[in-house]
Amino acid sequence: MTIRLALAGTLAAAFALRVRGLSTQSLWYDEGTSAAMAGRSLVEIVARSAADIHPPLYYLLLAAWTSSAGPSEYALRYFSASAALLALAATIALARQGFGPRVAVLAGVAASVNPLSIWYAQEARMYALGSLFVVLAALLALRLGRSNNARYWLGLVGLAVATAYTHYVAIASFAAQLLALLPRFTVPIWRARAFVALILVLIAYEPWWSTAWRQVTGWPSPTSAESLPTLVQRTGAALWLGVLSPTNDLLWTTPLAWSIVVVGLLRMVRGGGAGTIVGLSLLVPIAAIVGVSSVRPFFHPKFLVSVAPFIDIALGVGLAWLYGSPWARPLPRVMVVLLAIGMCVIRLAGFASATGDPATRRDEYRGLAAYLMRVEAPGDVVLVSAPGQVEILRYYYRGEAPLIEMPVGRPAVEDATVSHLEAVTVASAHVRGVLWSTGDVDPNRVLENWLDRRMFKSSDRWFGGVRLVEYLNPAVAGEQKSTIPVDEEFVGVGRLASVEVSTLEARAGGTVPIALQWIAAGSTARPLAVFVHLIDEQDYLWGQRDSEPGGGLRPTTTWVAGVRYTDRVGLPILRGTPSGELDIEIGLYDPSTGLRVRTTSGSDHVRFGRIAVRPDQTGLPPDPRMELWRDLGGAILAGVDLHRLGEDDGGPTLTAGEIALLSLHFVGKSPSLHLREARVTAVSTVDGQPVRTWLRSSLSLSPEALTPGMHVRLPMRLTTEGLPPGAYRLDLALRGEQGTELRAADVARLGVRG
Repeated sequence: MTIRLALAGTLAAAFALRVRGLSTQSLWYDEGTSAAMAGRSLVEIVARSAADIHPPLYYLLLAAWTSSAGPSEYALRYFSASAALLALAATIALARQGFGPRVAVLAGVAASVNPLSIWYAQEARMYALGSLFVVLAALLALRLGRSNNARYWLGLVGLAVATAYTHYVAIASFAAQLLALLPRFTVPIWRARAFVALILVLIAYEPWWSTAWRQVTGWPSPTSAESLPTLVQRTGAALWLGVLSPTNDLLWTTPLAWSIVVVGLLRMVRGGGAGTIVGLSLLVPIAAIVGVSSVRPFFHPKFLVSVAPFIDIALGVGLAWLYGSPWARPLPRVMVVLLAIGMCVIRLAGFASATGDPATRRDEYRGLAAYLMRVEAPGDVVLVSAPGQVEILRYYYRGEAPLIEMPVGRPAVEDATVSHLEAVTVASAHVRGVLWSTGDVDPNRVLENWLDRRMFKSSDRWFGGVRLVEYLNPAVAGEQKSTIPVDEEFVGVGRLASVEVSTLEARAGGTVPIALQWIAAGSTARPLAVFVHLIDEQDYLWGQRDSEPGGGLRPTTTWVAGVRYTDRVGLPILRGTPSGELDIEIGLYDPSTGLRVRTTSGSDHVRFGRIAVRPDQTGLPPDPRMELWRDLGGAILAGVDLHRLGEDDGGPTLTAGEIALLSLHFVGKSPSLHLREARVTAVSTVDGQPVRTWLRSSLSLSPEALTPGMHVRLPMRLTTEGLPPGAYRLDLALRGEQGTELRAADVARLGVRG
């Protein structure tokens, strides 16, 4: 009864871990393929699978599932979560039948918290399903080894065919199980049934064999393979801790875990039977994956999902031996229990670390589509690279801009791509590109080269693993040009001769096209980035664009002395920028150190020009990081941003002495309000006592009022020099032109470290 309760609790915990947050993250590129396939007919699925790298069975089953469960993110991923839970149940059954109830509990617990299994149980792909087929086959192989039953052979044939039509890499596990049964083939009846089984598998797979061979041998891959030690290290870490980045702090625990796995393997192999099946099912696929990857780039943690159950069984055997072995009895059993608990905690921490690590973030198409819909205007066009990206975007995107596949051909055919670009962008003021896997799709950057030569890039940002570039097309925007002479020499780089600004009046939320004319002094040792800022008289930043010259296509390391280079920059103006006049500030810096290049006059930038900024007319609501939407009477405080100055993605906790930037987002209401002063007070969350007050006057760049519906962003620098370490709430007080007082308590929380 105790064993049954433990196993039931293990399955319940595993289910909770696998379905928790199923729809939290956006579908990524490969999952988008699954979603698109699930909506097609059976004939279309088979036909399109032939052009893909994966066989069709998973897509066929997913289509049947979604026909009743629906195509939501949760439903798509729940299919994998269900397969993963069934694989866990099969793992427990294999461990119980092969090694007894104690190992079954330990292996089940290890498998329930396996980060690799959890990760791919929450992905709408075929890896969890392939793992289920492999473990079921191992269970049948165990029973077959004990009873040469024809039904077991038929079951093994069915699972072999199902796996081959689900995921190619998992087939290595069947080779391992046949190796485990090889000693039995000395008996004629075994050889006969094995031969019949093999013939049946080949007959069932014959329609797909040529397609599978073409897919596996012809799929493109990177140019260089990894070294054998690196592959072994990555394999061991993935099976223990999942898809962690190579610098994760938990990786030091991998040798400890594998020492217990080795103990378990040694114990299993000595026992034969189930031990041989599990041991070979673990080692043979690893050897195949590592061996192939050392010659041809191939390795990925997802290929190890079908191996994961067997390392968990080996862990269970190793821990059970440590707990019950007479030789190990001097080791207190409580220490073994604590070791097992600690291993579970480490694995769960590994999964939590992977989900929050930017290095393992998946493509954020949901957020990308929401952004495209928020900023689109009539006439905009979205260029989408990589096959299938249009389908995943359409899963989320409900906007009006056309989604156009680019470039033409894979890899890109230059002449055809350029002709298509000229045709589709001829009437578009704003052109956006959604880029994925450009190394395979457009290795010569035909698409970006053409856009950079003819348009002004205003943004280059990442949504997880997918990149969005935004351009302003001057041929359509109809902006008037004004050339500002600069003639400033940057030491060791060259001379900034002039700046061409396509408009001297812009609106908040818009883009200012700027063309920088450089005359090079020669090449630089390291690539330098150009920064273009819009700043006010108090040096607050209202627009910024940092990039290597030519959008990264003309790095300073390739500059030739005396040659003139044109660097086109689309300078975005922050939404909520108050009306007024702003200066342009330009300079160069080394991205690896942050050090700026000085001019011959000793400055680290050039500041000139006055751009008149008018109110934001995008009609878009404010998008603060922390939303509040508090009605203060004369205005609405929509929310705030709080982070270390210069680190937009940073958090609200600083080291004493650093400067925080607090941005307040206001929306005007009737009657109009003229803000004149803002006061922020830090109040200790321990004793409720005010500790420091920061004051900012001259809130707007012009006397224009905060009119109804207008969005205005108000930045404030908060110095923490001398502020005692601790947690503080920030209270806000505003004063209007006629002495009006507006107050809001606890608008943000600031942490200060010593």
